[in-house]
Amino acid sequence: MESEPYQIPETEQKLLRSLFDYKPVKVGELPLSRNEVVILYEKTNNEWWKGKSKTSGKFGFFPAMYVAEISTEPFPTALVFCLFVC
Repeated sequence: MESEPYQIPETEQKLLRSLFDYKPVKVGELPLSRNEVVILYEKTNNEWWKGKSKTSGKFGFFPAMYVAEISTEPFPTALVFCLFVC
């Protein structure tokens, strides 16, 4: 497992939620449990990203297809607009 290279300020963190369990195959990979929250550090390529688990505090690579971005907005802008204008 790689050591964490730097801290990302909480206001700048992009959060992801794991969709599936993932058991590492190689050294440096991050184990994931379904619904675990991960802080994204780097999109290294389309297949593997680097991040830190908010649950375990571990840092490493994980399959990009195993996570989804967590929206930080409470409602999509178009929906809010429609609620007040439509």
